[in-house]
Amino acid sequence: MPVPVSIAGGGASRLKHSGGARQRVVIAHRLSTVRTLDRLLVFDHGRIAEQGRPADLLRLDGGLYRRLHERQTLDLGLAAE
Repeated sequence: MPVPVSIAGGGASRLKHSGGARQRVVIAHRLSTVRTLDRLLVFDHGRIAEQGRPADLLRLDGGLYRRLHERQTLDLGLAAE
């Protein structure tokens, strides 16, 4: 499965509190970790397939990030049952 990668602070708790203009690469398997970032890069087979704000990528019909988000949401919903 492609892994969403974003430029931001490291660690879910530090993402919200990282100050300054630094950029960091975060590899996240849980998409909830990257939902508040300014810029998200989605890689597929080693190439950037999509980039943008997570909310904008969710609006792309047939977009890779949207499909991953929907799949993960479904998987988490089934796991909770």
